[in-house]
Amino acid sequence: LLRAAGRILMQAAPDDVAVYAEDTLHFHGVTIAPGARLDQLTWDNEDLDAETATSTKSLTATAARARISPKLGITFAPTHALDVVLRGGGGFRSSDTRATAAAGAFRAIPRVWAGDAGIQLHPDDLARAAASAFVSWQEDEVAWVADAAQAVEVPASTRYGLETRLAATLAPWIERDASLSLARRRGTLPTGLAAEVAPLFPELIGHAGATVTHGSTFVTLRGVGLAERVGADAHDSTFGVTLVAGHRWRAFEFDLQLDNVLDRSWNELVLPGEVRPSRVADPIDDILATPGAPLTAFATVGYVAR
Repeated sequence: LLRAAGRILMQAAPDDVAVYAEDTLHFHGVTIAPGARLDQLTWDNEDLDAETATSTKSLTATAARARISPKLGITFAPTHALDVVLRGGGGFRSSDTRATAAAGAFRAIPRVWAGDAGIQLHPDDLARAAASAFVSWQEDEVAWVADAAQAVEVPASTRYGLETRLAATLAPWIERDASLSLARRRGTLPTGLAAEVAPLFPELIGHAGATVTHGSTFVTLRGVGLAERVGADAHDSTFGVTLVAGHRWRAFEFDLQLDNVLDRSWNELVLPGEVRPSRVADPIDDILATPGAPLTAFATVGYVAR
């Protein structure tokens, strides 16, 4: 539901139903894992704004599209402590439901192709390391500019980078891990937008965490750092901490998760461009930011059938 000026202006309900199949084959030390997934997406948009609901500008529409996404993974081990991994596959992302309605579902689920090649080191049961290079390509899509109330074309783009990960068991009751990801993007300027989509993601992301276990109880403390997402005058880096604790009693599992433990103010989305302070004001160049969640708690109770 999208709200503006105290009124509900649009009701949208995208649905996704999917089935998938996968298998694992072994040939003389080589593991091959093929698979495929079929997604059926349906968009149901209802324009509730009395000013546009019955006009030619109405975004009331229903559309459906399907997408088949194949995947393939190949792993072989030159030595007992080294694995070489090659993976690739297809996927998609769904567009804003308003853009989907305005464009007649054209480019509503743009195709995404991705692949990576890397190595995994595991000299013993106490230490593990991995490094890989990846590349992904997304075809052009249609995005929605809310302030202009129009759909715009976003050209195809390519993203590539490197990822590394280290994990170590320091003692039978504690495990540490850390990872670092560097990503870059290549693309052109979206039609109708004043800046590239690149500010949507940081180029550098770091994770570090520790897990302590005692019997059927565990506690995990994890931190994530996002480097600056640069666009116009937006320089937004942040650091967040998550705490998770759980306990298993017989067939029941109890988990408590605290996100943003430090209750830091951060932006989930930062995008420079034209912004309208109100529906009657002229657009200005500014930063469109979506605030991230504050300190949030989740409690989960599960039952494991035996």
